[in-house]
Amino acid sequence: MTKPELKAKIKEVKAEIEDLAMAVNKKLKENTVASPFAEDTGTQPGCASAKLKAKRTLRGHFGKIVSMTWMPDDLRTLTASQDGNVIIWDCLEARKKFLMPLKSAWVMFAEASQDDKNMCASGGLDNVCTVWQLPTAADPAGKLLFSLEGHEGYVCNGRFLGDNKLLTTSGDNSASLWDMNALPEGKDIDMRGFIFEGHDKDVTSCDFKPGAFKEFVTSSADGSMMTWAIGQKTPTSTMRLYQADLDAGMKRGQTKTLIDVNKVKYQSNGFGIGVATEAMGSFLYDVRTLGAANTFVGSSAESKSIPKYSCAFSKSGRLMFVGTEDNTIEVWDTFKPDAGSTLQSLTMNHDNRITEVCVPTTGCVCASASWDTTGSIIQP
Repeated sequence: MTKPELKAKIKEVKAEIEDLAMAVNKKLKENTVASPFAEDTGTQPGCASAKLKAKRTLRGHFGKIVSMTWMPDDLRTLTASQDGNVIIWDCLEARKKFLMPLKSAWVMFAEASQDDKNMCASGGLDNVCTVWQLPTAADPAGKLLFSLEGHEGYVCNGRFLGDNKLLTTSGDNSASLWDMNALPEGKDIDMRGFIFEGHDKDVTSCDFKPGAFKEFVTSSADGSMMTWAIGQKTPTSTMRLYQADLDAGMKRGQTKTLIDVNKVKYQSNGFGIGVATEAMGSFLYDVRTLGAANTFVGSSAESKSIPKYSCAFSKSGRLMFVGTEDNTIEVWDTFKPDAGSTLQSLTMNHDNRITEVCVPTTGCVCASASWDTTGSIIQP
C-alpha cells in the first residue's frame, strides 16, 4: 500500500469511527442510559443538595469566548471566540477535536444544529449570519454553506428549528426566520423568509419552547420578553421588566425605567422562563400569568446591580444557573420564593465575565464559557 493510499485509508477509518461513536451516543440517549459524565459521582447537578465544582477546563482559544452550546451527542461542546475560530471540544477528555476559522472575528454567537445535519450557524457585527458544515474526521476543514443577508444590525443569537430552518435575533430590533431550502437568489437582497417585529430595541436572545418549534420567546434591550408563534408576525404575549416594580418604596410620579434583558431560557416544563438582566439580577417568569414567579437578586444592593449575561436550567428545572459579570456562576433554587441567597456561587477558574452557561439534555453536567478565553465543565 502506497503512502497516499494509507493516508486515505486512515481518513476513511477515522470517519467510520466518528459515525459509529455518534450512532452509539444516539442509541444510549434513546435507551436513557446514564451519561458518561455521571460516572464520576452518580449524581446530577439538578439535585439541590449537590455541591458543584469545575472538573475540567477547556483551553485553546486566544480571544474572548462569546458563546457556547452543546452538540447533539451531549458529550461535545461548540464555542465561538473573538479569535475568529469555532472549536468543537471533547468534554470528557477536555481537548479540542476540531477548529474551524470563521469569516469574521467579530462573532457574537455560534449555534450547533441539534439533528444529524452537523451544521453550525454564526453571526456578529457584520450583520450576516453564516451557516457552516462542521468539521468531521472525513472533512476536517468544514465548509461554508450559506451567507444569510437581510438583517440591518448585528446578529447576536440564533436557534435551529430542524429541516434546514434557522431563527436569528438582531440589533435591528427584529427576529428572523430563514428557510435554507428556499432562499431567494441574487445579490444585495433580503433573504429572510419571515420577520418578527415588536421590540423597540436590540433583540438579544431567543429560545424555543421545549418539545416544539412552533413557539419561542425573545428578550430585548427594551426591557421586555415576548412570546411568538411561528407564522405570526406579532407577539402572542409581552412581559416587561420595570425597575420601579422591583424596588420597594417607589415615589409617586417616579419614572418607570425598563431594564435591559440579556438572555432568556425556557424551563423544562415550558411554562417558566429564566431571565438574565443587565442591572436587576435574574428572574423566573411564568408565561401563564405574564409575571415574575420568582426573583433572584441577592440580599445586597451591590449584588442586584451586577450584570447577568446568561442563564440555564437543570434537567428537572429546579436549579437555575446564571453567568455574571463578576466571574461567577450563581446557582439558584427555583423552589425558594424570592430567594435572598444562592445555593452556590461558583468562582471556579474564570477571571473574567461569564458569557454562557449551558446544560445538555441529559442534565448530567453544566458548562460555562468566559471572556478569559476558557471554558469549564461543572459537575458534583
